[in-house]
Amino acid sequence: MSLIELLKLTPLYPYWLHDRKFQQGNDHVLSGLSGSVLEVGAGSGARKIELLKKYRRIRQYMATDYSSWDGEFRRINKFVYRYQLLSLLIDQKIRLKTDKICDAMNLPFRSSRFDYHLGFEVLEHIPEPEKYISEAYRVLKPGGCVILSVPFLYRMHGGEPDHEFDYYRYSRGFFRHMKNKFGFSKLMVFANTGIGTSIALLINQWLICRIKEAFVLWKILYLVAACILFPVSNILGYLLDILPDSRFSVRFHVKFTK
Repeated sequence: MSLIELLKLTPLYPYWLHDRKFQQGNDHVLSGLSGSVLEVGAGSGARKIELLKKYRRIRQYMATDYSSWDGEFRRINKFVYRYQLLSLLIDQKIRLKTDKICDAMNLPFRSSRFDYHLGFEVLEHIPEPEKYISEAYRVLKPGGCVILSVPFLYRMHGGEPDHEFDYYRYSRGFFRHMKNKFGFSKLMVFANTGIGTSIALLINQWLICRIKEAFVLWKILYLVAACILFPVSNILGYLLDILPDSRFSVRFHVKFTK
């Protein structure tokens, strides 16, 4: 294991608490993943590799995104290889190719095709969320599941610098409305974070933005501050969220059953 990989396992890593909670939340709603799986907004494609290793009963996994992002992915990969520690700090990862380029609101698949429809941190970037849910419902087999993770108390992101592709934040009421509107038989909304993780993440993300955007002298000062604040905010956040409060959650993990 490299030094960088070891660093990610400690509170010195700005996303240490966030990533732990994110993984635990996904594991909760993904339990038993099997059969045919469609992922939309797959981005780097890393999730496919991870889930195929973890859930051996998956027969087919189709990772899609609305754009190939080829030029952007080449730029990111070049940056990751050249500046490994800095790329870790700003959460940049190696990008892979997706299986198919398509729009999540107009999927090129027949109805009742998949056992699972997955979308991790995608719905906030969809301008017409009801179309997204409608298409997910259409391509699912009876008894199939739509699984989502969506941010709630999380910084603006997507389409930087103006964040033009960050449209919405969602709460429990929206998911109940979607369940009733499309006739899903079951709904699970899970949150394992509260004010602790939310504050820790926002502080750490703010510091990362300052490090990226400030002049050289200020960058150094912010980096020194980060060495102290990252572990302090992560540990305090962890302690505060031993009993999480979903009213102040970073995100929701959601599972609809058709």
